[in-house]
Amino acid sequence: MSESQEERSPSVVDILRTHYPKAALPAVVAVMLWIRLQAYDTFLRDGEVYLSGNDAWYHLRQVNYTIQNWPATMPYDPWTGFPYGNLAGQFGTLYDQLIATAALVVGLGDPSQELIAKTLLVAPAVFGALVALPTYAVGKRLGGRLGGIFAAVILMLLPGTFLRRGLVGFADHNVAEPLFMLIAVLATMIALTVADRERPVWELVADRDLDALRDPLKWSALAGLTIALYMWVWPPGILLVGITGVYFLVQMVASFVRGDSPEHIAFVAAVSMPVTAVLMAARVSEPGFSVTGFALLQVLLPLAVGGGAVLLAWLARVWESRDLERNGYTVAVGGVVAVSLGLLSVVLPGLFSSIIGNLLN
Repeated sequence: MSESQEERSPSVVDILRTHYPKAALPAVVAVMLWIRLQAYDTFLRDGEVYLSGNDAWYHLRQVNYTIQNWPATMPYDPWTGFPYGNLAGQFGTLYDQLIATAALVVGLGDPSQELIAKTLLVAPAVFGALVALPTYAVGKRLGGRLGGIFAAVILMLLPGTFLRRGLVGFADHNVAEPLFMLIAVLATMIALTVADRERPVWELVADRDLDALRDPLKWSALAGLTIALYMWVWPPGILLVGITGVYFLVQMVASFVRGDSPEHIAFVAAVSMPVTAVLMAARVSEPGFSVTGFALLQVLLPLAVGGGAVLLAWLARVWESRDLERNGYTVAVGGVVAVSLGLLSVVLPGLFSSIIGNLLN
C-alpha cells in the first residue's frame, strides 16, 4: 500500500520542476518593478509631480488631452517643434491611451491632475517590468521553461539603456517599444508554429474549410494585430515588418529547397500582413512615406510583404508542377526580388528612397 502511494506521490523535486515558473516569473517582475521605483520620492516636491527629460512633458499633455477626449488623442502638438508645432504621430499614441485609461480607472472617471501625473510617473517602471513576461514566453518556446526563466533573469539584471528608459520619472514611450515588439514577435512565432502543425494550403482556402483553417487563421490575425499595436506605440516599428518579410522570404525558399511546401508560411504572411495594413490605414494622418509617423509606408509595406509571400507560394507550385530543379527556385526568387525593387524605384521612387535610406541608417 505504501509503495503504491509512493509511486503516485510526486517528489519535491518533481513539484519544483513543474511549478517553479509560477513563483520565479512573478518574483522577477516584482524585483524589476522594485528596482525601477526606487527614486519615486525624488520626483515629488511640495505637492508637485516632476518628470525627467523633455518628452515626458509632451506625454503629460497628450495624456491630459486623451483623458478629456477619451479615447481620442491630440493629433497635433503646437509645443513640439515650437513655434511651428508638429504632428503627434511620431511618438505613437497607444502608450498615452493606456496611461490615460489607467488614470481614468484609478481616478474613478475623474482623476485629479496630481493622480494623472503620478500615473505617468510610474508608467515606465510598470512597462519595463512587464517586458519580462513576453521575454519568458519567447525564451520558453526556444529553450523550454528553464530557458524562459533564464532569459527573464538576464533581463532583470541588464543595466544600460533598457534600465534607464524604464526608471520612474522617465515617462517617455521608449520602454513600451520592447514590450509591444516582443508581444508581436511572440504572436508571430505562435502563428508560424500553429501553421506548421495544421499545414494550411491553397486547397483548404479554396474550399473554405474553416474547421481546418480556424486555428492558423486566428493566430495569424492575432500576429497582424500585435504588429500593428507595436507601430501604434512607435511608428518606426515598421522595421519589424521588414525583418519579418525577410524571414518569410528566407524560410519559404529554404522550405521549398528542402522538399517541403512553403504554403503554410505564406498563409501566415497572407493573413497577418493585411490585418496590420488595415489597422495602420485607420491611423494614417500624414501623406507620403514617412517612417516616423502614421503614413502610407506603414500600410504599403505590410501589403507588399503579404503579397510577396503569396507570389512566392504560387511560384513554388508552378516550379513543382513542371518538375524543375528545386535549387533553381532560389535563383528565380532572387530575380523576382531584384525586378520588384527595380519597379518600385521607378513607380514609387519616394517609397524606395525611404526604404533604402532607413536601411542604410
